[in-house]
Amino acid sequence: MRCGRTVINVFVVLGIGLLCFPLFLLLLPNIEESREKVRLVKAYVDVRQLHESHSQADSLDEDETARTALPETDPWGRPYILTRVDGLALRVSSSGPDGLFSTDCQGDDITSDMPVSPAERIQRRKARQLFTASGVSLGVWIVGSMLYFRVRRSRR
Repeated sequence: MRCGRTVINVFVVLGIGLLCFPLFLLLLPNIEESREKVRLVKAYVDVRQLHESHSQADSLDEDETARTALPETDPWGRPYILTRVDGLALRVSSSGPDGLFSTDCQGDDITSDMPVSPAERIQRRKARQLFTASGVSLGVWIVGSMLYFRVRRSRR
């Protein structure tokens, strides 16, 4: 009789977990890469490569401060821009999805002197979503199982 109750309890707890699975799927981030992320990665790789090729060629004069449009276009169809920073270093930039350059290179602009890829932010957000989806569905499963055992104990 005791073995039969244990088997029933195992199946009920597994059933509660099965009911929590759709919640997990609902909260799970998209698995496939978004078009925007692919474009950001491509633009980041392109500005790095263009920076290398134009740094060796030293395409701008020492005193030139104006922006020069390059013949290559970013994934959004706009030309990459070559500028001299502080009169010394060259910077290749893409205006990003919005097509506007901000004065402080923040937001969605992509530059050759960025320390990390802008896609890293997307990866961190997806990791947080996965952690949240796992935590919430596991939490609901544990709470549901505890409630089941509490109700079962109070009926005795």
